[in-house]
Amino acid sequence: MGEEEPGGKGYLPIEQAFGLDSLQESPIAVCGFGPRAEQKTTVEFDPLGEVWDEDGKRR
Repeated sequence: MGEEEPGGKGYLPIEQAFGLDSLQESPIAVCGFGPRAEQKTTVEFDPLGEVWDEDGKRR
């Protein structure tokens, strides 16, 4: 299951970029994937501290 954006704000440019027909298809989310960095530089959901330590370094 993907994340939903309330109200569908900003979907039209994404639909156009992917060539989707908005009456039949709609994007759910566009996000990045890849290997983790050695240093956390953006906020990331890790409430139990399993991935990052207090200094933002990967465990």
